[in-house]
Amino acid sequence: MHRMSKEANNTLTTVSVYARHKAGCSKKEDRNWKRCRCRKWLYIFEDGKPTRVTVNTRSWEQAERAAQVERDRRDPVKKKLQEISEHESRKAASQKAKNITVQVATERWLAAQKLTSRGTATIYEVAGTRIGTWATDQGIVNVADITAGALDLWRGLWTKKAEKKYDRLGPTSQSHFQPPLWTAWRRYPSSLIS
Repeated sequence: MHRMSKEANNTLTTVSVYARHKAGCSKKEDRNWKRCRCRKWLYIFEDGKPTRVTVNTRSWEQAERAAQVERDRRDPVKKKLQEISEHESRKAASQKAKNITVQVATERWLAAQKLTSRGTATIYEVAGTRIGTWATDQGIVNVADITAGALDLWRGLWTKKAEKKYDRLGPTSQSHFQPPLWTAWRRYPSSLIS
């Protein structure tokens, strides 16, 4: 029975405020005296071990706020709520990223290019226009709706005599166009799911 009580004590966690009184404080015998201007500290008992932490204040109220932060960090319900909140934030950010339109993604991609010549800039601008036209033709609005398989099918249509004007590419033009196409969509890898 004694052993069980000791184990239960080791799982107990407490966080409390106390005053470290100066030698001349008239209340130095009472660690819980709240109104003196002596430094306040936290006493944390956790996993069977005591720890003392300064909170760098002479205010009992501020020290209590710091103690509550420490209690909250250890509260399983509040920890779980914090995890859920962080998960929901990540999920919302992911959803927002998935909802980026092809037009916006293409504009961002073009703006991010460090192009050194007008010829290269023209190749990338034409690539952006082709991507936008192809996506519109396919009824694709968001980047998340584009798959690697769809891009491979599109690339298979490129010939000099293709039905669609934006698919009319000879071997040399294909070699110029393909790298910008794949570079653009590598920026948004979550969309390239077959």
